[in-house]
Amino acid sequence: MNRVLLIGFCLMVAVAIGAGLWVVGGPGYARMVEQDRQRVSDLGTLADRIACKGQSERKLPESLEDVAPCPGYQDSNQHDPVTNEPYRYTKLNLNSFEVCAELALDPKTPRRILPFKNDLILRGGNIVCIARHEDDTQSD
Repeated sequence: MNRVLLIGFCLMVAVAIGAGLWVVGGPGYARMVEQDRQRVSDLGTLADRIACKGQSERKLPESLEDVAPCPGYQDSNQHDPVTNEPYRYTKLNLNSFEVCAELALDPKTPRRILPFKNDLILRGGNIVCIARHEDDTQSD
């Protein structure tokens, strides 16, 4: 009898652990969530730095390689922390740009929680961008 209770208890514990991992996604999922949060954070810092340089020099850089440090802004990572690919920078016109990254997880799934950014734009697939426009990069 005790042996049956022990086996039943062990099975209940195993089912509870399995259900818990299924609900939260497990360590692999948590790792990808943290990597995506870092990517979004990098985009915000990089966009701030590009906008700062745009204000001080009155023009936007042509590429990420042209982005120099900006006083008062922390240094920004210009490469994806996992793939080491550079983030995508697009100069839209003289006063507008966007920086983009590809996330590991679909940003539209119900369990996704990205850092709150007013200017975060969801593109096709898993691509997210932060855009800045004329009012953000130049002051008259």
